[in-house]
Amino acid sequence: MNKSKRRQYFDPEGRLIVRPYRTVDLCAIFEVNYRTIRGWIDAHSKEIGDKMGYYYTGVQVERMVALFGRPHYPQAISGQKEK
Repeated sequence: MNKSKRRQYFDPEGRLIVRPYRTVDLCAIFEVNYRTIRGWIDAHSKEIGDKMGYYYTGVQVERMVALFGRPHYPQAISGQKEK
């Protein structure tokens, strides 16, 4: 049984928590595959800059949101039926 905790990218109001993220985390945030996010980042590499080790800084993540658009917040609706 996997007891690892799922990463939290959004706060309860649906806003992105801005902090350093890895490329795979950005894939989950923007809901795209690895090749797509790499293509987006490579196309805007001058504006974003190089990552620090394995992580993009919070400032770089803010730039990505400005360039790529606001990521979708997956809202879980529990116990409610659609009308």
